Amino acid sequence: MNLKKRRVEENQELLFQELRDSKNPVIRREVTSLLSKEDYLIYLALKDEDSSIREIATKKITNQEVLKKIILAEESWTVRYVAVWKVQNKNLLEKVAVSDTHFQVRAAAVKRLDSLELLKSVALSDPHPRVKQAAVARIKNEKTLAELVFSSKDSQVRESCADQICTEEVLKKIAFTDKNAWVRYTAVGKIFDDDVLMQIAQTDPDENVRYFATKEINDHEKLITLALSCHHSDVLRCVIKRLNNPEELAQLRMLGNQFIQQLIQQKNNEFQI
Repeated sequence: MNLKKRRVEENQELLFQELRDSKNPVIRREVTSLLSKEDYLIYLALKDEDSSIREIATKKITNQEVLKKIILAEESWTVRYVAVWKVQNKNLLEKVAVSDTHFQVRAAAVKRLDSLELLKSVALSDPHPRVKQAAVARIKNEKTLAELVFSSKDSQVRESCADQICTEEVLKKIAFTDKNAWVRYTAVGKIFDDDVLMQIAQTDPDENVRYFATKEINDHEKLITLALSCHHSDVLRCVIKRLNNPEELAQLRMLGNQFIQQLIQQKNNEFQI
């Protein structure tokens, strides 16, 4: 046997013996971090009474069967969590994603999966929002995201879907039909059709959504048209804030709307200061 290798193995044996003899948890953790021999690490990961020792040992294990055993039998969720990031068995990860008792472990498994059907199912049915969010984040298929956004009862899931969707027609439908203001708000931020934004600014029941839609309109002529036809104070404030051309402001002054005139006067006073 190579002398250097022999010394390493002897050192490992001494370290392992020191760990077994010690009652000090700090020393035991330090010694475990120095171990590299797989047999010792497996023994600790499966049999040590201290979950922190099992966790450190699991981080250093490569044996897939042992990792599987840890995932299926380990009581501590932190140890299972470590094993989930190391195991390569996709079928096992799918099982963990839907059945593990701790949301952090399920979320970790979800982050390593690509099955659209499974991810969609988790996003719809998992009881914890963090797991649902992890599932949505893994979905890159626009059709699946659209199916989710129109079927999920969870507004956070719908908001995450809206944030990832790029198809403007789908975004328009979300902006006009979703019951949650923040989901609509998210969709509005990705719409570039000024006419659609004008309609949202005029009709959305939430002032934050109306204001945001107004803020996103690029055509100043459309902003003036909006001010002529809209009576929402939040929209009018945004329009006046967006317009800096004296001729555009003068055009609005001529409306005789006292509220608009007050807004323009406030803008002029701020400018003079």
